[in-house]
Amino acid sequence: MKYIVAVRWRAPIQEYETLFVQSDRFVFIPVYTVENVDVYEVQWKEASSGKQGIAMPNSSIRSSYDQALSILEDEPLTSEGMLKKIVTGTEGYTMVTFHIGVAKEFAGQLDSAAAIFENFRSLAQAGPYLEQAWYHLEMISRLKVALFSLTSVQHSALYQSLAVDYWQLGYRKRAMHMLSQSMKADSQFYSAMLFQ
Repeated sequence: MKYIVAVRWRAPIQEYETLFVQSDRFVFIPVYTVENVDVYEVQWKEASSGKQGIAMPNSSIRSSYDQALSILEDEPLTSEGMLKKIVTGTEGYTMVTFHIGVAKEFAGQLDSAAAIFENFRSLAQAGPYLEQAWYHLEMISRLKVALFSLTSVQHSALYQSLAVDYWQLGYRKRAMHMLSQSMKADSQFYSAMLFQ
């Protein structure tokens, strides 16, 4: 058996919440809690078969965050709206702000997304997100390049490269969308054909 130990913050959104929501392969079952520490058993989704763990504190903020992340790639504008309500009703969680930037990026609002990621350099408690924010800024700059007239091969190579980056960050649907754009630009681009 494998376990994750997570520190419970005063905020309703817990450490590793993003991982818990976005994982397609595993479920995280709360098995033990003491003071401000929670222990989760990690199981394959198929093996968990509805196993219940101990009752954990839940809140509407946590539920909203989970729901916003679950639709982030399919409905980025709706997700952004939900995330903005969470920030408005709280002291502005760094992880929520980060995902607002991702939602804007996925919705094609590249300048707004870039501004959010640029601000991470000066946000309190942004340390865990600095590298990812920089990575998204790099992808946004390449998405902006794609708006200019390039050859079909250049477009295809750019989108294929972005697909790999999104895949590595865990955004599978976004990666497939970029791959689709790559194939649209040049249906004979070999690298994109291999990735698909």
